[in-house]
Amino acid sequence: MKSSVTAFPARMGAWIWRPLCMALLCVCMAATPLSWADSAPALPASAFTLSIDAPQGIAEGLMRHLELQRYKDVQDLDDTELKRLIDAADIQARELLATWGHFSPRLDWRTESTPGPGAPRTIHLQVSPGPLARVQAVQWVFQGHLQESEKHQAQRQALQQNWALQPGQAFTQEAWSDAKSASLRQLTAEHYPLGRWLRTEARVDTASHQVIVELSMDSGPEVFMGPVVIEGDERYGVEQARRLANLPVGRSYRQTDLLEAQQRLVLSGFYDTVFVSLDTSGPANAMPVRIELRETPLQRWQLGLGVRSDTGPRMTVEHTQHRVPGLNWRAVSKLSVDRLLQSASLDLLAPPDESQWRWNLSGRIAQQDFSGYTVASQRFRGGRTQLNERMDRSYYLQYDMAHNSGLLNGVQESISVNYAWTWRRFDSLPFPNSGWGLGLEIGAGTSLGSERMPFTRSHGKALWLVPVGTQGHRLSLRGE
Repeated sequence: MKSSVTAFPARMGAWIWRPLCMALLCVCMAATPLSWADSAPALPASAFTLSIDAPQGIAEGLMRHLELQRYKDVQDLDDTELKRLIDAADIQARELLATWGHFSPRLDWRTESTPGPGAPRTIHLQVSPGPLARVQAVQWVFQGHLQESEKHQAQRQALQQNWALQPGQAFTQEAWSDAKSASLRQLTAEHYPLGRWLRTEARVDTASHQVIVELSMDSGPEVFMGPVVIEGDERYGVEQARRLANLPVGRSYRQTDLLEAQQRLVLSGFYDTVFVSLDTSGPANAMPVRIELRETPLQRWQLGLGVRSDTGPRMTVEHTQHRVPGLNWRAVSKLSVDRLLQSASLDLLAPPDESQWRWNLSGRIAQQDFSGYTVASQRFRGGRTQLNERMDRSYYLQYDMAHNSGLLNGVQESISVNYAWTWRRFDSLPFPNSGWGLGLEIGAGTSLGSERMPFTRSHGKALWLVPVGTQGHRLSLRGE
């Protein structure tokens, strides 16, 4: 009992004295003349502020790029140092305005001091940029094979027509650099990968605000593709990569040929990464093409799980064997199961020959439940196919069988011969922005059994891409 009576006042004391101490501390802090604001260090005022009176784009550019802004927080700037900084800023501002196409601007600098000790000064800059310089004439000089070749006269004319800074257009440093880069890319993309600028000059008449552009371009020799050098092949062989690349020795160089070869190799499914480049250290009449590969694994498994609103859960399993032992064909097996449809398929595809033609075999069995009856079907197909950038072609023989357990109980069979084309005319692949594609398939066959009925079939589809605006949007029109 004594211990409990003794502990109780101790806890009571803690409850009483702790609030009293906190209250006393608050009173002392309130009575102390030192405040939090007094104890915090004062932020130094700016040495000067800069005000620019100019058209909006020019004012923003000068405010962003003038190095004078870096010294606005330096506190010990005297009048002499400030004048030196303003003189340097005047030179820089004129250089910046020249890059934006204004070669005869008028700049008016004025400094004002604000009354009061330590008050920052204000620097006013008034800019009259003057007229924007424009291109008066463009003079071209070609050297190298392009100047001598009649065969590539159209390429020479295209370089002149596609030059970005035509007479009458505004001349700026950014437009000047972009135009030179674009013309050099255009030259080196076809026949002349060693092309270069010999001299580029823009002569500005500040009095008339006119610019005369002089361009001297050396195409170098015409380059022809030599042997293809394959690196990184381990599983699928050099010959397959060479056939898929389809880069004939002796063809005049075109950058698009290398890009299309790279695309064919990637889309074949045998390679994860492909780099195709021209070895410019070789001779111009047979410059080697180097292809660096990273191959995909021999086998790949894919498992898919999903739910459909009308059939419920769905599962797919797909297995790819890129090189079937003993056959060297690719085999793709697929199993798909849901409540109403169950199917299994096998597709075999041979490596391409010298003409890019491939043999292909496929088979599919399926069973589908409808209201009141079930259809079991089989389809087997064999033929050849050729895939190119602009056109695909294929022909095949197809056998179809269907067994209907409903009112039309029985087996129906047919055999047909089919031919298919696909044409593509897009601005770029594999991500086009404009152009069109057309697919057409025709076939003829007959039913099998006691009563044979001949038939024909046709299937067409089309795609048209129309650019919309300048932000990469497009309108896609499809028909089938």
